[in-house]
Amino acid sequence: MTSVKSGLILGLFFLISLTVINLSGCSSSRTPPLVDPRPFKIQVSTIDALTLMGSDLESNSPWIASLSQKSGEWSLDSVSTSAPLSDHHANQGLILHLLDSISTLQLQEPGPNVPFDALGLEPPRFALRWRSAKGTQELSIGNPSKDQVHMNVSLDGKTSWLATGAVFPVLQQIQKWQDLRSQTWLNESPDDINEVIVKSGKRTLFYAQRDGDHWGDLSHRPVKPDVDQLLDELIRHSWTKILESTPEATSLQSSLQTQPDTTIILTPRAGTPIPLALKKQKGTLYGYNPTRPGCVFVLDDSKIKVLKKL
Repeated sequence: MTSVKSGLILGLFFLISLTVINLSGCSSSRTPPLVDPRPFKIQVSTIDALTLMGSDLESNSPWIASLSQKSGEWSLDSVSTSAPLSDHHANQGLILHLLDSISTLQLQEPGPNVPFDALGLEPPRFALRWRSAKGTQELSIGNPSKDQVHMNVSLDGKTSWLATGAVFPVLQQIQKWQDLRSQTWLNESPDDINEVIVKSGKRTLFYAQRDGDHWGDLSHRPVKPDVDQLLDELIRHSWTKILESTPEATSLQSSLQTQPDTTIILTPRAGTPIPLALKKQKGTLYGYNPTRPGCVFVLDDSKIKVLKKL
């Protein structure tokens, strides 16, 4: 009798054990899989492609931008809502800052059990997909949580999480796809320029060359005005608009190349001279940079002060 009871007890224990195992193996469709709370450990230098989806802050028009990296330089290859780009120079600082900030993402807890569209994840406010030595990874970002402390995110398009991280404020800097472009019309650094010539037609208005720690003329006499300020105003000048792939851009580029109001020739320490062209037409200042052909830059005339003194 004792052996029969023992057998019944063992059988019951075995049955209960199977039930527990089976129950533990079942999960709700909203229960997220176990993941590392810091899912992205990125080495930025190994990333060679980035696709970013967002929308313009003012118009709410969605866009998808494709970028690629070669030899440490990022290029803006295409934008879904734009005509083919002539100028592919990307905003290097912003792109690198964005990629570096992805590693700060920290998952805090599973997201609310509500549809993705209620979380701003379908469609997402931002979606990123990047390719690196680890393969392709992605991140979708939705709305802030009710407490405004966390953001709703998804790593796979199926499961939501509440997360924190520096990536969110960086993305807020991208209010339109044009923010991904290089924000200045020149790529050079003021410290790299060794010679400056300003011309009006064939007449030379100004000449300066680096002479030790100051600027001098052909006879090495100090020159006025402030050449460093002139270079700073030119090189760090942010364009207000880029004209490209239109008849207007083609016409303006031809006019700037053949009949500029002012030509500024900058000679780097190492490299060939860069003849920049400026022309004011109907109250708008346009600029052309031959190192970034195929487009015309609309510039802010009020920011170029030293040039007007020549």
